[in-house]
Amino acid sequence: MKKRFLSLMIALAMMVGVFTPLLSSAADEHKTDVVIHKMELKDLTGWPKDPGAEGADKTKYDGSKLGLGYFGTGAQELNKVKFYVFKITEENYNTMKKSSSEYATKDDVTTKITNAELIKNGDKEYFETTTDGATVPGLVKGYYWIVEDKDSVSRDGRTFSAAAAVPFGLSLPYAKADGTPFGQGKDALHV
Repeated sequence: MKKRFLSLMIALAMMVGVFTPLLSSAADEHKTDVVIHKMELKDLTGWPKDPGAEGADKTKYDGSKLGLGYFGTGAQELNKVKFYVFKITEENYNTMKKSSSEYATKDDVTTKITNAELIKNGDKEYFETTTDGATVPGLVKGYYWIVEDKDSVSRDGRTFSAAAAVPFGLSLPYAKADGTPFGQGKDALHV
């Protein structure tokens, strides 16, 4: 009986040893869907806004999806705008944030940051907006740099390369007001 009990205890200890790393690595792999939006504003007074600042409708940006009222009367979301998303190191992230205008295009990033990893959208190198934004699914913990394809912003046959979004970095996971991280699907981070 003692031998059987001892064998059972050894088997349980081995199982704990095998499965514990699997459980902890699954917890480390929190994934975040990031939805990128491109807005056209009728009035640029007071823009750009600082994070947490009130919009025209008195709501505040907290990472959740914003209503059009936040951006003012006549604002609309643009579609067919292309964004490139790069996974970068923390060191690169800190450097790029200090001088974001030097990393404003895909070519800037690929020529100046040798270890930047372009995140692909299937067989495409970019994520394209619809009137609900462009979803970049399943980003893991880390640092990211996002730039717009300046030539993809057009309306009525005109290209607005001067209206390209400011390149920006993201550090994920990104926390909600309650301290829990944004996630996937309806729990996505909107930028």
